[in-house]
Amino acid sequence: MDAKSSVESEEEVKGINPDFTLLSKIPAHGVIVTSMSSSKEYDFVSRFFAPAVGINEDPVTGSAHCCLGLK
Repeated sequence: MDAKSSVESEEEVKGINPDFTLLSKIPAHGVIVTSMSSSKEYDFVSRFFAPAVGINEDPVTGSAHCCLGLK
């Protein structure tokens, strides 16, 4: 099971400085943080963190992006 968090802006997503020790205690495989994009080139931005399974940050997570693409 993964967790998703939506924030207000692309800048918030880019500015996240996660505490991986704390994140690894969340009862989820990973956490994806997303926001609508401020660019017309793409619809949304996201970052995926999964320190509980040994991946601090995965910049291209196909399975997570499949969920974000649904409306």
